[in-house]
Amino acid sequence: KMDFLGLKTLTILAGALVYLQIVFGALLTHRGHIDLHLAGAVLVFALVPIVTARLRRGGDAVAVPISRLLLILLGVQLLLGVGSYLARFSPLWIPGEQLTVIGLPVAHRLVGSLILAAVVALAVRASGTVANPERADGFATGPNAGESRPSHVAAYAAQEAISWSPRR
Repeated sequence: KMDFLGLKTLTILAGALVYLQIVFGALLTHRGHIDLHLAGAVLVFALVPIVTARLRRGGDAVAVPISRLLLILLGVQLLLGVGSYLARFSPLWIPGEQLTVIGLPVAHRLVGSLILAAVVALAVRASGTVANPERADGFATGPNAGESRPSHVAAYAAQEAISWSPRR
């Protein structure tokens, strides 16, 4: 079983840092503050791989593939960020001209959003929060320890099973 105590804090910190990095990206776009965005990128690229490594070692069936996807997204994001920077701030000729100048930053923002979504999903997973936990007997656990109630899905399935009859 995974060590959720320290991991929960790390994933929440990673989520906050990725969100802050998106804010820094907006400041770069609208005010030209590249220093904040570069510093945020260094912090994200330092913390997020640590979080994903810990999650991948834990062997969680949901967290492991999301962690792997997150690492791929980080690599793509780095390439898009460098391309966006070159397209906007350098005199270099970029293939695709205006389409590339617009497309790279848009793709960079899109991948940043996907990174935030993945980190939030990992933070929820690491916190141990489950939206509708079900026991093997089809009852969902309630908000208080020891309390249980039939889940809506289990209750609906039971009602359908009772009311359904084969037509001949």
